[in-house]
Amino acid sequence: MRRILFLLMVLISAQVLAAPAKPINLMIAAGTISAKSVTVVWDKPEVYKDIIRYHLYLNGKQIGTTNKCNFKLDDLHPASNYKLTIKAEDKTGALSAASNRVKFTTQKVGKILNIVDFGAKGITLL
Repeated sequence: MRRILFLLMVLISAQVLAAPAKPINLMIAAGTISAKSVTVVWDKPEVYKDIIRYHLYLNGKQIGTTNKCNFKLDDLHPASNYKLTIKAEDKTGALSAASNRVKFTTQKVGKILNIVDFGAKGITLL
């Protein structure tokens, strides 16, 4: 009887101490990569009941948290390479393993053209 009770306690403890499942399907939202920002989206893991927030890691450094399944990264550098992962946090403070890694490159800054340089004339509005 003691052995059964002990094994039961070990199994329950293992469930309580287990890390949450990792977020899945991390990807760049279509059409959102610009020179200075990008939006990422992901899916909750199959078992997500106790997840309270997600931590985002850009090039290995934590850059923010959210309780949603999307995040807009701002203040990026143009024409730069980045690697992003996320981890889920449960209500005990335990973190999941990292999600799949997404690599992306921000766009180059476009050249600004002045139409007057190409012969455009100004007009006066009445």
